[in-house]
Amino acid sequence: MAKKKEINHSDLVQIKPITDNQKEVFKTWKAGKNQFLCGCAGTGKTFISLYLALDEVLKNESQYDKVIVVRSLIPTREIGFLPGDEEDKAALYQVPYANMVQFIFKQPNEQAFSILYDRLKTQGSFYFLSTSFLRGLTFDNAIIIVDE
Repeated sequence: MAKKKEINHSDLVQIKPITDNQKEVFKTWKAGKNQFLCGCAGTGKTFISLYLALDEVLKNESQYDKVIVVRSLIPTREIGFLPGDEEDKAALYQVPYANMVQFIFKQPNEQAFSILYDRLKTQGSFYFLSTSFLRGLTFDNAIIIVDE
């Protein structure tokens, strides 16, 4: 029996592919195939991947429980020491995903958008992990997005 999710599939905005490559991503996703996306910056690789993954995970009848985004926290340009614990340091790298979530969901106002990302994490539908801490972990019933 599937558990009821506070944020669910009906809260998503319907996203349609624009380019032929994006159409191919939607097509192969619906066919249940694993995907490896590459392309120029700004072509929607991460956005579409996150949208399709959340669309699946937030369905009550889905076989998947969560989306896990994995990304390296090693900066490409040195900006110096970042203070704080692991979560504080990772927060800077989560900004693009929080921004994408704002465009994926319908919300009544700006204040609702500001808490949406945290609510997805709290309900266990979305996780952000650094490549630094993956060794030995097993992810069951998860859609994994490895970014950059």
